[in-house]
Amino acid sequence: MIHVITGVMSYHLIITKASLAQLFRRFSNLKYKSWLLHFTAGESLDLLRDDFESVVAAVEAYARFSAKLMRSETMTPFYFPDINDYERAMQQ
Repeated sequence: MIHVITGVMSYHLIITKASLAQLFRRFSNLKYKSWLLHFTAGESLDLLRDDFESVVAAVEAYARFSAKLMRSETMTPFYFPDINDYERAMQQ
């Protein structure tokens, strides 16, 4: 639990492992979508090549955290039997 004080208000923010996993997933998703937006806008491939490493690193961080959460050493970042993950990976 994180105790946050802002001005005169105080509140508790409860972060669970599951909600943290969702944050990792959303961050990696946004990182990829941002990269894709720059790609479709015609940004230099030299710049995109360097930035793609950060996209891969974000997805790998999500995969590592999810694997620890699920206690699985073989978990992949995308669960391809779930068509939504497949579509997101292949059609964007």
